[in-house]
Amino acid sequence: MFSILVVGNDDRLLATRAAVLERMTGDVVQASPKVALLELARRKFDLAVLCHSLQIEDSIKVAKIAHEASHPVRVIQVIALTNSRCGYEDVPADAFSEPGPELLVQKAKLLMNGYDNRMV
Repeated sequence: MFSILVVGNDDRLLATRAAVLERMTGDVVQASPKVALLELARRKFDLAVLCHSLQIEDSIKVAKIAHEASHPVRVIQVIALTNSRCGYEDVPADAFSEPGPELLVQKAKLLMNGYDNRMV
């Protein structure tokens, strides 16, 4: 079972993403960027999903902290524009995903099963 942290600024969108990701695991935590940094310091997560509702600076900060955790966390950045990483170049994510639920779950499963980010 995987532990997933979903980070964003839109509570309804986070709730929807969390429900979608619960298909993979029963342990999904929703958080704002500020709360996410606290959660990463106190809990062990396998995956962090960064919502496109985040400011780029918040995505960068959360992704860096996730990668530096004592138990490194894989990171997916959900992108706002279809097939475009424009604006997200500085986010140190392991994978990028369009906002569609099925694609997000597919990318998360690939990452959690050890696929290299070039494959995702």
